[in-house]
Amino acid sequence: MKEFTTEQKVAARKAVNRAVEAGTLKPGPCEACGAKKAQGHHPDYSQPLKVQWLCPKCHSQLHNQIYPIHKTCSICGTTFTPHPTKRKRAQTCSWSCRSALISQRLIEKPTIPPWAKLNHEKAGEIRVRYRAGGITMRALAKEYGVHHKQISEIVNGKAWQR
Repeated sequence: MKEFTTEQKVAARKAVNRAVEAGTLKPGPCEACGAKKAQGHHPDYSQPLKVQWLCPKCHSQLHNQIYPIHKTCSICGTTFTPHPTKRKRAQTCSWSCRSALISQRLIEKPTIPPWAKLNHEKAGEIRVRYRAGGITMRALAKEYGVHHKQISEIVNGKAWQR
């Protein structure tokens, strides 16, 4: 199956919407079940005005065939059903597994981007200053340009550990 960019998909959808508004393209009934209300489905985004008219149920079933409804979590190995709009890119079954995947990737590639406001040294500095007393988490957050919850995570040892 050929991959298309988001820009190509958006352009194709806009072309169909313009053609329907102009009257050059008429929405028909569902090609699968005959339901009156149908949506346009693009089998090939390089041909923007070539659409299949499918009702929401048939459209969903078609996408379920194209993008499997069951995947295996890359962290814990359990089988899960990803959200319909995230079927292609879903890799984990839960937020905790997603967090573990991100941590795993950070361990594999521990580079901190140059635009990051914090690094390990600054996090250590924040811990020392907060433990010494005389400054609040909100004041530290304002000084370092981050949210006070991020400071809380650092101080409580949940973030920026070596």
